[in-house]
Amino acid sequence: MKSIPIHGIDPDLENKIAEKSAEYGLSRNRTVKKMLGELFTGFHRGDRFSSNKQELKRFLSKDGVKIIDVTMETSEIFGEIKASLRRSVKMIPLNDIWIAAHAVETGSKLVTCDSHFRQIAGLRLWEELKR
Repeated sequence: MKSIPIHGIDPDLENKIAEKSAEYGLSRNRTVKKMLGELFTGFHRGDRFSSNKQELKRFLSKDGVKIIDVTMETSEIFGEIKASLRRSVKMIPLNDIWIAAHAVETGSKLVTCDSHFRQIAGLRLWEELKR
């Protein structure tokens, strides 16, 4: 079964992904530790910290969801992507570079609505959501 990294998705998108995942025989099972820090930053800046934290815990407790660590290879890919983006003067948020590095490292397809991920060479995006 193939894996798709999923990072901080809204419930409607999560439901659509679940439908398409079953249709295509895919599983959802990764979230990046660095992304969790970004989520908590947003929680602290908003006025719904407790409910957001509970929703995150609910998502992380689902079968097949796993928090993945940064490895030496992840870091090397991160550096390669960041340097390439800097050369092209098309930087994207640093957390998104970490997300992309994990997807490239694992050969996974990234599920996202952010078009800036298309700038990253070698990153596979899951386009089935558009159907």
